Amino acid sequence: MSEIEANGRTYRLTVHALDNMVKRYIPEDWVVEALENAVPIPQGFKNRDRYDYDIESDGEFYPIRVIVKDESQSWI
Repeated sequence: MSEIEANGRTYRLTVHALDNMVKRYIPEDWVVEALENAVPIPQGFKNRDRYDYDIESDGEFYPIRVIVKDESQSWI
């Protein structure tokens, strides 16, 4: 598994998350930006926090949603 740093925490990316990043052409720095700037929507589906954020790239906006399975373990 891959790890990323954001908000002073280490987040471990699941295989599912990595597969979706590749499939949707989402660079790792977009995920970091979303985690650092979005306001988390707590305890959504299956007690997971959700981070929704719009990334601007080349004059266009792309919606990014990051799901954090367990904030205490920082799994994505």
